[in-house]
Amino acid sequence: MRIAVFLKAPEVWGAETSLLTLLATPAAKEHEITVFVPSASPLVAELEDRGIRWKSYEFASFRSLEKGGLSDGTVVDLLLDGIALLSNAWRARAKVRSFDLILTFGLWETPEIAVAGRFVGVPVVWDFHVTFTGKLAWPAMRVLRMLVSGIVAPSEATYRLANIRRKPAREHVVRRPVVPVLQDVSTVSKGTKTVVGIFGQIENRKSVLELLNALVDYQDSVKVHVVGAQLPENASEYEHRVREFVAQRAPTWEIIPRTTRVAQEMGRCHFIVNLSKHEAFGRTVVEAILAGAQPIVLSGDGPEEIVRNTGIGSIISSPEDLPSVVFSSTFEHRGSIASDERDRVATMYSPAQVAREYFGHLHGHALSTRQRGTKGLEGKA
Repeated sequence: MRIAVFLKAPEVWGAETSLLTLLATPAAKEHEITVFVPSASPLVAELEDRGIRWKSYEFASFRSLEKGGLSDGTVVDLLLDGIALLSNAWRARAKVRSFDLILTFGLWETPEIAVAGRFVGVPVVWDFHVTFTGKLAWPAMRVLRMLVSGIVAPSEATYRLANIRRKPAREHVVRRPVVPVLQDVSTVSKGTKTVVGIFGQIENRKSVLELLNALVDYQDSVKVHVVGAQLPENASEYEHRVREFVAQRAPTWEIIPRTTRVAQEMGRCHFIVNLSKHEAFGRTVVEAILAGAQPIVLSGDGPEEIVRNTGIGSIISSPEDLPSVVFSSTFEHRGSIASDERDRVATMYSPAQVAREYFGHLHGHALSTRQRGTKGLEGKA
């Protein structure tokens, strides 16, 4: 099967890492896959390192997105955005007509590619791994669902947060792959003071300041590692506020730059906390378990689903509940996880197993679309 993958990827974070992992599996190599990305995307180097075929594609730019979102755009902005979308979709049709299926991997990129697929009769599946809010979110989701042939999301929570009553025949749930790092995490020295880590983008959605506030009064007993910092010149206002908080209130806590040594950093922690206000998956939860650290998540979205599926970790209703879990006597080893439990979770999220299910759904969409097209031709005859 010939598959075209479209994604803008201005940065490579967890979702993009999951896609790269899927594209490198034997299940992916059974198909002829071409990835379309902007020539300036940081994903280009990653694709070339893995020997994955890619081509340059420049996506439409939207005035309303530059102003913060659809709800912040004027009527003129939205009109011009619509023109840009249709223009790019018409241009893209020449690139997609030779494929059996198109996979889109971004919220803002999906409409133009979905319309292009409609122009030439090629089915489009949207990898729906984002959560978003705003008064126009639900209407936008209804439009996107009409444009695409199918959806693959990493959790049931993704659909629930978007107010979607999922149709199993065309809207699937497939967990994301996580590759365990080959190391004996049991040998990582964690010291005497309890260490709590929070990993990923340092932004308001991740509730980083709420975590720091919840534990700052316990800094004699707890150390916090905030991992994922940008260079100071690239840091957001929120990240600067996080740095200022630590410098003024808990100078022994650590702000650690973004790193490829995620497992090693997690191995230094007793607990890994994911307090995202809305998140589709939360690969740091799986990575924490594989690194031998106990995950703590906020209730209501993808990370909670991982804790429930694995049976490992704690679910809290607010950041204020953190101390009660961190100092709970039920965790005799302060977050340690047995090796057989880590092996079980590694199997659940193994790239080979996830990829078979993921590409199986894509192949099913292409096949069912082709069969519907054949029946339509027979009816006309």
